[in-house]
Amino acid sequence: MKLDPHHCGVVCLLIFALAACGKSATTPGQGEAGAGAAAGTPSVVEGGSGAAMGGAGSGDQGGAGAGVGGTGGHSGGTIGAGGVGGAEGGTSQGGAPSDEPSKQSVTFHVVNDAGAPRAVVVGGVGCTAFTIVRKQPAGVVWTAVANACGPCSQCPNPPTGTKRIALIAQGESVDLAWDAREVRVYQESAMCKGGVPTPYQHVVTQPVAAGAYRVRVGVFATPPGSCNATGMCDPPVKTTQAALPYAALCDASAQVDADFELPPDQDITVPVTLH
Repeated sequence: MKLDPHHCGVVCLLIFALAACGKSATTPGQGEAGAGAAAGTPSVVEGGSGAAMGGAGSGDQGGAGAGVGGTGGHSGGTIGAGGVGGAEGGTSQGGAPSDEPSKQSVTFHVVNDAGAPRAVVVGGVGCTAFTIVRKQPAGVVWTAVANACGPCSQCPNPPTGTKRIALIAQGESVDLAWDAREVRVYQESAMCKGGVPTPYQHVVTQPVAAGAYRVRVGVFATPPGSCNATGMCDPPVKTTQAALPYAALCDASAQVDADFELPPDQDITVPVTLH
């Protein structure tokens, strides 16, 4: 039936109003994605560079945190750092650079030549198992953030400290992995629920340049009391946060350094000897 808006009066106005009310538009938010390792594998690379706590989110509500990686083997287990935490959806108003893929991998081959068993830090919450220092220009290469929160997110503030250790006897070893990338934090703004601009920290991971570097690894002469025979520490061995928003090296009773040259794009293995 055809309705003439000039003659049908109140009936047409009511029909036109109902039709208009039936149209609406929604734009789903996009959460900040994160990477994490699966639990329980004997040799794990959890992500190289990223946040110390994992998680993934997509849509209006972020996903749950990623699982904790398995403990590295007494000889040759490969262990890295966790991924970026998830976030509730929001439309970013910033213009930070984007993540760039890794061009190479660096394996820190930690060998115990101390004459007695040692406990090497291989995983932490809000802290890292190793620190990278750039020689020229001098400065710390941050490989993780302490507690990454994406736009419009509600993130926990967990205890900070060593979560996993690898117990290695004299002559044994454990490998730590780095994807030769560093994290950078940019302050951005997102439109969250209610249309209110809300600041947040946008974490970007990018490859580092070739050059001279130093790695520093945390070591315990004896396993901390909160760590069990498998190397899991509950509660974590507390670490003082001194580099927020970046994750500092997990506290340990000693630190061991090793210098190395990073080529432009080749994979390398760096020996780190405990004395």
